[in-house]
Amino acid sequence: MVPFTSGLSEEPDSTGIAPVQCRYFVRAARPQDVDGLADVLTDSFHPSTSAWYWMAPFFRMGIREELRTRLRTQPAHHACLVGVKRPEVRGVVEPQFSLDSGLQTRDMPLSASGDRPVGTVEIDLRPQAGNPWLKFWGARYPYISNLAVDEPHRRQGIAEQLLSCCERVALTWGYRDLYLHVLENNSAAISLYTKLGYQTQRIEPDLTALLIGNPRQILLHKCLPPNASL
Repeated sequence: MVPFTSGLSEEPDSTGIAPVQCRYFVRAARPQDVDGLADVLTDSFHPSTSAWYWMAPFFRMGIREELRTRLRTQPAHHACLVGVKRPEVRGVVEPQFSLDSGLQTRDMPLSASGDRPVGTVEIDLRPQAGNPWLKFWGARYPYISNLAVDEPHRRQGIAEQLLSCCERVALTWGYRDLYLHVLENNSAAISLYTKLGYQTQRIEPDLTALLIGNPRQILLHKCLPPNASL
């Protein structure tokens, strides 16, 4: 499969002479990525500051097995994307995204740290999130989940790049509407999604959150413009 070129703009370096390309390459996950992905997801959703951190090894085990199952069975209309570090390349526009999980290191030069995942996201089709009653008639739309970035690589644009690639996946499936959930107390994530054009669809009703004060989930929706293209 021919890799896509990222829609992210180039950033000039401190000299102002030549552009510096994106630091990451996004591709489909491979079975051998499972351990690395489990680490990234566990550290992101169950950090050391969490009261449940002592359960992290058990969470990691469950995450690892679920990922292994999904990558082995390859459900229809499901994509697990990973971001890997790559060297900065000056003056040459290189592909930044491919759905070809068999892409080898020799085809897309990576950093000396290897082809280790430092970020991930998943997208699949689920019953229409905006109107749960329609799920009985089989209406399904792209839903984004499990967006996570390894702590040393955060705030460097990889989350935005992963979400941009999800939009391209949705377009290849023939969809322009995307949905995702975010906790109402996750201000950093809300700021990112708002920046990328996601809007609040609704605040999910949650009796448990109401009774014990847990943060509620906000359903966000983005409709890609008619002129959006691969």
